[in-house]
Amino acid sequence: MQYMEHESLTETREGIIAELEKQGYENGKDIVLDYQNAQGDQASLQSISENLVKDNDLVIGNTTQSSQALQVANTDKPIIFSAVTDPVSAKLVKSMKNPAGLVTGVSNRQPLEPLFTALQTVLPKAKTVGMMYTTSERNAEVQVENAKALLDFLRNYFL
Repeated sequence: MQYMEHESLTETREGIIAELEKQGYENGKDIVLDYQNAQGDQASLQSISENLVKDNDLVIGNTTQSSQALQVANTDKPIIFSAVTDPVSAKLVKSMKNPAGLVTGVSNRQPLEPLFTALQTVLPKAKTVGMMYTTSERNAEVQVENAKALLDFLRNYFL
């Protein structure tokens, strides 16, 4: 299940399908893929989640919102998440090293150090850094919190 249409999410979904094929799974023969997209609609997200959990042996959530909705609708099916920046703060897993429960997956958290290294190279005298993000997405908030912490560390110890 995918929360909404977005190029990076579509690429993630296509990557999952390609890896399944690489592992020998053929859609319609060895496995039946049931792709659903909530188109950013919360009500659709909930009903799709309930149907997917009811009708499938394994479900994959492609975004934090999709993964959380599947987790809420689920009691006994394994869930794999993808395109989730911070699965721990999203309460999908207890920790990345020991997820526990029925949920596991991969995070798309990007390391910020290379970004700030490049920034220091291009603009070595920069005193202020701005980041655009949306407060409705926990993933974006996590990235901003991490960026602030990294900038504070750099400012205190290296500048």
